[in-house]
Amino acid sequence: MPQRMFIAGLTIPNRGEDTSELLRDAQSDLYDYVTTNLPHTSFSGQNPRSDITALESKYWSTSTVGVVTDPAQYDAVDMNDDETAPRANYGEGLIEKLSLPAENPLKQLAEKTFTFMLDWASHMSIPAVILPPVPTNATKGSRAAYARFLASKCLSSNLQFWVRVPCDKQSVEAFTLLHKMSGGMANLGCMLMFVNSVSPSDAALASTKDSDSIGENLVLLHQLIGCNLRAICFETSVFLTNKGGYPTLSKSSQLLFTVLLQRLGRTIRVLVEGNPLHNVDSSDMSANNNGSFGKTGCSAYLQYLRHLRNRDEVASVLDTEESEIEVNYLDSLQSALQPLGDNLEFCTYETFERDPVKYKRYRRAVELALQDKIAKGHLEEISINTISNAERKMLMYQHRNNNQETNLASNDSMYRIEILVVGAGRGPLVQACLDAVCNVNEANRPKYEGGSRTPMVVCNVIALEKNPSAVVYLNSRKGADPLWKCVDVVECDMRYAQSALKGFEADLVVSELLGSFGDNELSPECLDGLQRCGLMKKNCVSIPQRYVSFLAPVSSMRLHAEAQAQAYSPSNASEGPAGKPCGALQAMETPYVVRTHAASQTHLELSCWDFSHPLTDRVSNVCTQEAASSVNNERHKELLFVNDTAHGAGSGSGYGMYDSSVTAIAASSRNDGTSASDKSNTGITIHGFLGTFHCVLYQSTSNNEASSIISTAPSSFSVGMFSWFPLFFPLREPLYLPNAASLKVNMWRKTDALGGPNGGGGGKVWYEWCAEVLSSGPTTETLNVSPVHNPSGRSSFVRL
Repeated sequence: MPQRMFIAGLTIPNRGEDTSELLRDAQSDLYDYVTTNLPHTSFSGQNPRSDITALESKYWSTSTVGVVTDPAQYDAVDMNDDETAPRANYGEGLIEKLSLPAENPLKQLAEKTFTFMLDWASHMSIPAVILPPVPTNATKGSRAAYARFLASKCLSSNLQFWVRVPCDKQSVEAFTLLHKMSGGMANLGCMLMFVNSVSPSDAALASTKDSDSIGENLVLLHQLIGCNLRAICFETSVFLTNKGGYPTLSKSSQLLFTVLLQRLGRTIRVLVEGNPLHNVDSSDMSANNNGSFGKTGCSAYLQYLRHLRNRDEVASVLDTEESEIEVNYLDSLQSALQPLGDNLEFCTYETFERDPVKYKRYRRAVELALQDKIAKGHLEEISINTISNAERKMLMYQHRNNNQETNLASNDSMYRIEILVVGAGRGPLVQACLDAVCNVNEANRPKYEGGSRTPMVVCNVIALEKNPSAVVYLNSRKGADPLWKCVDVVECDMRYAQSALKGFEADLVVSELLGSFGDNELSPECLDGLQRCGLMKKNCVSIPQRYVSFLAPVSSMRLHAEAQAQAYSPSNASEGPAGKPCGALQAMETPYVVRTHAASQTHLELSCWDFSHPLTDRVSNVCTQEAASSVNNERHKELLFVNDTAHGAGSGSGYGMYDSSVTAIAASSRNDGTSASDKSNTGITIHGFLGTFHCVLYQSTSNNEASSIISTAPSSFSVGMFSWFPLFFPLREPLYLPNAASLKVNMWRKTDALGGPNGGGGGKVWYEWCAEVLSSGPTTETLNVSPVHNPSGRSSFVRL
């Protein structure tokens, strides 16, 4: 069972300069980190802080987060509606002073104070600093002045910055604009704040507010996840009190926290902030734990949040083998494979083979295809006397495995199927084919032994692989596995296999050449090239039969920043770290494979184009060599993403199954009769597009309801499958999509290999893309555009 990740910290305002003692007590209560108030000046006065010398450096760098606060001489900003409640010091006074005229000494002092705090945090190797919220009122400070300060002081810093963002429309929009104005820094993220909106004891009012705001807040949460959300903060005043006197969250907050954990639970940091406001009976105290609320008085808050984390609906997402495998890939951009130019490593094959879904679907597809071919009489019928020793041994081995006798008479008839597995790798597809033949024979055995006309099936499998190192493994497996006696291993590029497989014709071609976008690893060019070799029978079946490429807009500050960072990577990976950097243009015109995480798909995905195999003659409708001789695999699609007031909340990060229940809640009606998503809609920033695919491995011709499908498109996602992550097409400059506006996207698949016996004089395949923001209303106007990315494949392409 994977370790349950949940990292939580504690802030107690009146202990902000007592870091060593607070950390000791907090860790005793099972918190992972605490916050510390950053000093405003090097002058300590008559009461110097003792925690700085009492705490070792390792604790400052691993268990402490800094907090920017206002100096004592500033009036703390009241963040509460309750006039009797303690005032929260979020450092907003500093932001207000930064907005004063340049000659004003208060502005100069504010910049000096702010700078010192950040320098000290860097000096202490504190990993993250919590920054003041962005002003949403012009009288409380200038957003531009805040952005200018961050751009000048934080760009080269190793610190992570968490800007406080309350869960409301104005605050979310303010942070989005701040991030853009400050240059879109990768280390500038946000911390979602659940501040006290109702009294902890006023459960009735909380219940009313739940039904009024849950849909609105769910849409805002979805939007914030794409805004580099790093942490979530619960003020202690947010917690209600149950009958036992313990803290609990409102139904609305529980749902939001659950959705957030399902989306970001492996990377999000949780913070409990405030003085303890809940008490229990003194009879509940013990000598070991100083009571149910621990040494800090805040232990019960953490216990409750951990309880929410361990609920089945969260654990079923985070505590799986698939989740553990993915953790190192979250939001990590990877160059797409060059399948014809590069050979995969042993460990890469091994990782893909751990997929619990893909090869089961392939096996089922082969079973369906085999059953259809038997029913149609498309297979060669042979006598038992004519089968090879390898085929006989396979049947005998299959019977022994099923604890059955081998009762084969000399006059028994059989079917033989010729299977060609191309791109065999280490052999998982070969094994899926062998298992499928065994399963079909097992299903037909009662009929066969009962005397009905259902002959058994033997197979001849050719495993075609161009990677010489993988061929070594395939031959080793053939020698070790009795079931593989009927397998022949051939080292060859499938596009030029006519000489290596002279005289062979396949009944069934099986391949796993799909990429994240369906065709981006050259499945069309490879399978068409194989067909031009004349190795397929007229009724040959391909698995897969058809695959459709899908595209959807995505909002993700983190992915965009990661793409920008690729500008410093070598343009040629073979040159290593010393290679020449690829530069910003190439970095932002290159598609990347990525397990999207801190990302928000903003609309339902739309289909771009499809490919089908094998190609058939237009007249006879059968597979022919000539049908693939002059095929054009270029494509173009114009997509229109109309306004989605829920910002695609049900699509999540763009990886995983579409959640219709989230969409329903996001679109729910408020008490005033309006849509919650309409109330929360602030417009959203588009940072690029996600490419996925839907693939029909095989659709039965004898049973319309029988098919085998694999998909990474959220609307039809194959749950549990992790062999493919989406393909991220970045925009050089993000596009802001206002409320009610639509997005028009053009996507091209281009190649310089057209026609000719081998696809022309080909060298590469590439994608080009651009987008337009269109206004709503009776007269559509273009509000913004992007340039065409990657024209003529100048920055990225796949080698043929």
